[in-house]
Amino acid sequence: MSSQMNERIIEISTVGERRSIVGEGPLWDPEAGVLYHVDLLGQRVVRYDPGDASILEWVTPELVAAVAPTGAGSLAVALGQGFHLLNLSTGLFTLVAEAGCHAEAQLTDGKVDRAGRFVAVSSHLGFRDGVGAIHQLRDDGTVRILDEGFILGNGPCWSPDGSIFYLSDSIRGLIYAYDYDLDSGDLGARRIFADTRALGGMPDGATVDVDGRIWVVMHGSPYIIVFETDGTVAERFRMPTTGISSLAFGGEGLRDLYVTSLDPSRVPRDDAPDEVEPDRGVGLLYRVRGTGGRGIAETAVHLAGQVAEAVIADSASVKE
Repeated sequence: MSSQMNERIIEISTVGERRSIVGEGPLWDPEAGVLYHVDLLGQRVVRYDPGDASILEWVTPELVAAVAPTGAGSLAVALGQGFHLLNLSTGLFTLVAEAGCHAEAQLTDGKVDRAGRFVAVSSHLGFRDGVGAIHQLRDDGTVRILDEGFILGNGPCWSPDGSIFYLSDSIRGLIYAYDYDLDSGDLGARRIFADTRALGGMPDGATVDVDGRIWVVMHGSPYIIVFETDGTVAERFRMPTTGISSLAFGGEGLRDLYVTSLDPSRVPRDDAPDEVEPDRGVGLLYRVRGTGGRGIAETAVHLAGQVAEAVIADSASVKE
């Protein structure tokens, strides 16, 4: 399908027929030319190869929030309660570090800062209480909490130079910004970058383009909204479903936009809505072309040599 928006022709296509329960965390691997994403409730890491349209899946032992590159034949994976490495050849998961989540919270999204630290956000299991936090995996294998008080954390991403960190609390409808020290990994004070409550939907997955603009999925609405660096709305793009959940640039020149979605009818809820007309676009992976945006390659996770060696040794012992 195609649509005329912002004086450009936008081409939107589905990628295969696989439907996730909760598609999240798209990640483009420029070296392999493939896209990874996760099915959070379906407990799968999924890889799509646009070269031959093939799809591979790895089953995860817990709910899975996000994946990150390592550049070493594995992926770093944020599962429900900790950071792991996934051996792509064996499918084996090895714990790197527990995240230190609150007893009523789990990891829900994550990404790597420009210095190679895997940063994930946790959320309340029932999306009601502010017990979520920002968890930073450091290269020595330790985890520290950078900030707390989130109900449903989503969309962590950094400015092109890594000096500003963005994060949404979806339930509150707010996107926050922090000054971020790349050398130390320290956060500055939290400030409101954008209040999205009048825009429809709620802020979910996010990414930053080469110009520093923040692209945010507004879950519950069909729109992706692009914010200027001052928090004003620059553009919006309409998708075929309100179930959109996250996004990432990929493809040649990082000019394609991949968008995940979820199927709300398959997500357990205490406040399930009355029967409505089914949305047949939910759960699919989409590719959007012609937006005019261009992404930034994600940084690989960096672990100190002895930490990586210890994880590999643990993996080998479990395999035996």
